[in-house]
Amino acid sequence: TQAMPKVDISKVNTLCKLLECLLLTKGGPDLKQDPAKLHPLVATTFCFCYLWSIGGNIVDSNWDAFDTFVRQQFDEVPEAKLPNVGDLWGCYMDFDMKRMDTWERIIPTFRYNKEVPFFEMLVPTTDTVRFGYLLEKLLQVNQSVLYTGGTGVGKSVIAKGLLTGIADSANYVPIFINFSAQTSSNRTQ
Repeated sequence: TQAMPKVDISKVNTLCKLLECLLLTKGGPDLKQDPAKLHPLVATTFCFCYLWSIGGNIVDSNWDAFDTFVRQQFDEVPEAKLPNVGDLWGCYMDFDMKRMDTWERIIPTFRYNKEVPFFEMLVPTTDTVRFGYLLEKLLQVNQSVLYTGGTGVGKSVIAKGLLTGIADSANYVPIFINFSAQTSSNRTQ
């Protein structure tokens, strides 16, 4: 079940953009290395991108079924080195280790700052790291991003935190406009 209807070509476009940002931008693999070492890395990266581009829009209750589906699809692809434990949603592509690794390894330590208002604090979790990582990668290749999810899950806080954090280095000037269920199109205009 999709959180929001999405046409197939949009999923393919997202897949291509994720592959582009992971394989062709700074921090990606050395594409000139021995093909025997490169092929498993590209195959595993494709699996990661496939998971998030095709399944990133499904509701959380379907994540387990989609994880199983992806694993079955890539069972016969020996180059795709998928983790044996945990789920695929809990992993990211670590090009230093040349494998999928858990998000928990890159969750930064929370440091309390009494100067930051309570509602602007972002306590790093697997979800904040996961969705921040995907947003940052897709922004590197000028791909638009839309977060879906229930009220209060932190979509706006994650986006605001990441955009504020990378504003200087990425030459962004973030401007935030808050919307709610009560915001009409006329009021927005």
